[in-house]
Amino acid sequence: MNNTFQTILHLLWTFSQLSVLGFGGGKGIIPQMHADTVTRYHWLTSAQFTQFYTIGKLVPGPTTIFAALVGYAATPGQPLDGAAAATLGMFVPSSAIMVAFDALWERFQASPWRAIVSRGLSPAI
Repeated sequence: MNNTFQTILHLLWTFSQLSVLGFGGGKGIIPQMHADTVTRYHWLTSAQFTQFYTIGKLVPGPTTIFAALVGYAATPGQPLDGAAAATLGMFVPSSAIMVAFDALWERFQASPWRAIVSRGLSPAI
């Protein structure tokens, strides 16, 4: 397995973890993303991370879209593959969980516990 392919797999795994385990929205995972991309894997310098974060704040959409820039920079041999892996890792796992939860939620539409759960969650949503 070549180094670029391993990096792409690491990107996919790292951003998938951030996607699923991150609470508090995109801003809640930025410190862990910095630790992983700068300190742990050395894909970026801290200055690059800051520049990419700034670009992520400037473009429309979620701030975490700058994961694509991290993937692009982390794989100079195949930058588009790295960008795609980081982007897929960042957005697909949490989206898939929400789609699955929605299907489950709709399945139990007539259940009495659904109303109880809805009342309990309403202050948080």
